Amino acid sequence: MTGKVIPKKDILRHTIGYIPLGFDVWWERNYAFTNDNQRRLFIGNTGYFATLTALFMGYEKIILAGMPLNCDPHFYDPEGATGPSWYPHTYMQWMDFKTKNPNADRVRSMSGYSAFIVGQATEAWVRE
Repeated sequence: MTGKVIPKKDILRHTIGYIPLGFDVWWERNYAFTNDNQRRLFIGNTGYFATLTALFMGYEKIILAGMPLNCDPHFYDPEGATGPSWYPHTYMQWMDFKTKNPNADRVRSMSGYSAFIVGQATEAWVRE
């Protein structure tokens, strides 16, 4: 993490790499990219990193909730606020995950574009 002072807020937005607009904390990366797919691993949202972490920890099934990848405001944003603007690379990252990660079938989402990409979490899928 950079030497930036962390603001006193209930919810902090984190990202990897220096992107001061819209984020409270940014983490430095010490990683040399050898191809475009590796570069995209560091683009996107914290839900992606949480997904990779949960897979690494060995969870059998992961359900994404509250991560629809749409442009609606967050629940904590003030009334009338504009939601996030996702870069095309965010969607590319999730499409790469779905098509190239051998564990992608262990991940589903509750709603939105993330459900469109990785699949809808259903009771039947959970009970498989």
